Amino acid sequence: MKSSLATLSQQKREGTRPADASAALTRSVQDQIGARLLAMYDHLKTDPVPDRILELLNQIEKHIERHNS
Repeated sequence: MKSSLATLSQQKREGTRPADASAALTRSVQDQIGARLLAMYDHLKTDPVPDRILELLNQIEKHIERHNS
């Protein structure tokens, strides 16, 4: 008979879930969600940073510099 820990480890590796974790997503579902999110937002890695965000970052840097001086 397997220990509970060994059973949970095997279920995690196999992407299955124990009966008492009905709200948990299987590893397979998590992987699918992750892949789809990466595909949807991949363009953000190469898109330029919007000017407004750059302005905000500059304001933050100036604020930090003033308070660290």
